[in-house]
Parts: sequence; structure tokens; C-alpha cells
Amino acid sequence: MPETLPAVIAKGELVAYDPALYPSELFADPDDAGDPFTTRFAKAQTIDELFDALKGNTSQGLVGRRLQILNVHWRLFQSDIGWIPNAICDAADIETGELLEFATTGGQLTSFIRHVQLIGAFPFNVRITESKTRSGQTALNFERA
Repeated sequence: MPETLPAVIAKGELVAYDPALYPSELFADPDDAGDPFTTRFAKAQTIDELFDALKGNTSQGLVGRRLQILNVHWRLFQSDIGWIPNAICDAADIETGELLEFATTGGQLTSFIRHVQLIGAFPFNVRITESKTRSGQTALNFERA
């Protein structure tokens, strides 16, 4: 039986993507991933807004911004290592008040957001940061904002 996410984090262990740690809605039919686009399209009033709805934000594109993360919804993302959790976050820019949505599949970010969800700590304020790992990869993380 897998340990709970809080128990694993408390021990400081590396957490692999374990389906038992994420909500069951994450593993719904991957074809349902189009639903958020339908919602965005319905809000569009111009052709430019329709094209903007296709873009979406990612955590990589928000590096350095101060955000208040309000909520999360989970989807699947097919990566080169298989299906992984994709956190779709509702957020507000702390500086401007702009409401936005962004997606992240970053391991540290998704684990952090899932733990926030488990302990009921929404909303929370962060800045998304990036750093280079020893292997030269770019790692995203949160810091307090």
C-alpha cells in the first residue's frame, strides 16, 4: 500500500508520479481534456479572443510573476515518460489583479499544489522561479510571494 503524500514529503523522499496520490478525476477519459477549451471559447466575444483561448498559460511562461493560486483542477498529460498529472490552476496576478489560468506538469510544482489541496491551504501566494539543475535541465519551483 503506497504511503500518503504528506508522509512521503515529511521524510523528504523523491516522489514518483503515483496515481494513488492524485484525485480520481485526474484519470478520467483523456478525451475530456477539450472541455476547458470549450469553456474558454464560450467566453470569447471576438476572433482575437478565440485565438487567445488556444494559447493558454504555462508555469514556464509565468516565471517571475507574483501569483495568488486560487484553485486547481487535474487533467492527464501524455509525456515522453507516459501519462502524468497536469495541474490546471486558477490564479490572480498579485500586482495587477488579472485573473488567469495556467497549466503545469512540473514534478515539484504538481506535488506542491496537490499537497496544498490535501491540506486545504488555497488560496496561497507564490512566485514561480526557475533554476538550472546539475544536468543542465531547467527546474521550476515556488517561493513565497
